[in-house]
Amino acid sequence: YEYSIDVHPNITIGVDRYVTDIRETLVDLPNGDKTKARWIQYKIPITQPENTIGNITDFRTIRFMRMFMTGFANQMTLRFGSLDLVRGEWRRYTNTLDPTDPLVADDNTDFDVLALNVQENGNRSPIRYVAPPGVEREELYNNNTLIRQNEQSLGIRVSGTGGNGLEPGDSRSVFKNVSVDMRQFKRLKMFLHAEALPDDEHSIEDNEMIGFIRFGNDFTENFYQIEIPLKKTAFGSISAEDIWPTDNQIDVSLALLTQMKIKAMNHVYAPNEIYYPDDVTNLPSEDGDEKLKLGIRGNPNFGLVRTLMVGVKNGTNVAPLTSRDLRGEVWFNELRIAEMDNKGGMAAIANIDGNLADFATVSATGRMSTIGFGGLEQNSLERSREDIKQYNIVTNLSLGKLLPKKWGINLPFNYGVAEEFITPKYDPFQQDIELQQMLDIAQTDSERRNIKNRAIDYTKRKSINFIGIKKDRSEGQKQHFYDVENVTLSYSYNQVERHNFEIENYIDQQITTAADYTYAFQPKTFEPFKKVKTFKKSDYWKLLSDFNFNYLPSNISFSSNITRRYNRQQFRLVD
Repeated sequence: YEYSIDVHPNITIGVDRYVTDIRETLVDLPNGDKTKARWIQYKIPITQPENTIGNITDFRTIRFMRMFMTGFANQMTLRFGSLDLVRGEWRRYTNTLDPTDPLVADDNTDFDVLALNVQENGNRSPIRYVAPPGVEREELYNNNTLIRQNEQSLGIRVSGTGGNGLEPGDSRSVFKNVSVDMRQFKRLKMFLHAEALPDDEHSIEDNEMIGFIRFGNDFTENFYQIEIPLKKTAFGSISAEDIWPTDNQIDVSLALLTQMKIKAMNHVYAPNEIYYPDDVTNLPSEDGDEKLKLGIRGNPNFGLVRTLMVGVKNGTNVAPLTSRDLRGEVWFNELRIAEMDNKGGMAAIANIDGNLADFATVSATGRMSTIGFGGLEQNSLERSREDIKQYNIVTNLSLGKLLPKKWGINLPFNYGVAEEFITPKYDPFQQDIELQQMLDIAQTDSERRNIKNRAIDYTKRKSINFIGIKKDRSEGQKQHFYDVENVTLSYSYNQVERHNFEIENYIDQQITTAADYTYAFQPKTFEPFKKVKTFKKSDYWKLLSDFNFNYLPSNISFSSNITRRYNRQQFRLVD
């Protein structure tokens, strides 16, 4: 792979490719004189080579690098301060973000992704880099020394040659894949900085460039978008408040995104359309934020954010601005979620056991926990987001005690019933809208019942058992193989009912009947050598005199089981 940079007098940020910072310093010479030294920082994207020589296809087998200079007419000395490979978690989004222009290659827009930090760009020109207001650099204690860590921002620069730049309505962005649950937080915040390119008549003015955040399940069909028109910072500004102005700070309540999603639930999207409440004329409350412009497409949820994108957009295609190509640079810093909902919950368990002599026993268990409950070892994000209610009752009755004792009937009866209700905090279909909000916006009672029914995870278990029904043999009763006392009967009925978000109706029934017969014979032993006197007199043969065997089987038993099972499951069709 081959890359090139142009070296010439008066190299300028924003005009020359890959230039991110220029520093001019005074250097002491060996003879005592001083001279000016000009250090230029280049950041070259390795994924965009100018030439590919040979059959190389990727960066996994790089064995060497070399630098050479060509095209100089006079002797020239260049000094290299450092050559580093800089890793970045953000990747360029190469697809189009302009629904009216599916081709990106013909835009003639130069798009650079930068990393700016305090250590390397603290004396940057025309605007030096400083940490945003309120952001303190982390300090590490090492070998009895406090070492201040570096603090940096992500930068995006759009430019072009001639009169080209970022076209009206077009955008450029970077993205990364994440896995974040934002439902436990109330606000989303980020610092932004915008600046014009030096000596460029096509550079940005106030409110022309828009910074945006896009996050959701994907980048094209299910996402939220937050946009803010940017104020540019004047050249030469040094204070953090001027470089990171309040007007450029994103501070949005996540509740507004939820309300916007509710408003857009019945909206029919055109291809590539983003729904903006601010653009709907018959919507009096708009999106609820005067500074920001909120948008949505599809059915995203910030319960599981998988993709995150930040970028810039040319907003001059909207009146009263004059449509034109733009050039400029925007910094993004401290994208964060804030104001955690730390409300706790409660839980309780109750157990009751009782008995009525030897006739009946009853055991009951109840358990409940509310939203926000968690163990001591769990953090706020791991706490329960469900209301759970459970109970379980088991009874055992000796019904044979109700019959005359002389009948000798053993009739054990067992009955059990258990129910579980799991009510989630968030509607399982929308996932970031609370269930109570969905119930409040329902138009009819039937719709409200349907929303609640599909959200609750309900399970009911019921069992009826007669295990070991038999007639006990009375004392002194002679045993016969045809006696009813040899028979033991059992009956079991179990049923499970369930419904949840995915299953509208589920029922499972199992009925088992069993009959067991057992008859034990009286032992009939035969001792063939018992009366042989010779065996009794000899110590060697005495064991044979005790030899015997039973010519009848010890018992006869057989069992019969009949099992009937019925299962029905109907999946829910969610609109």
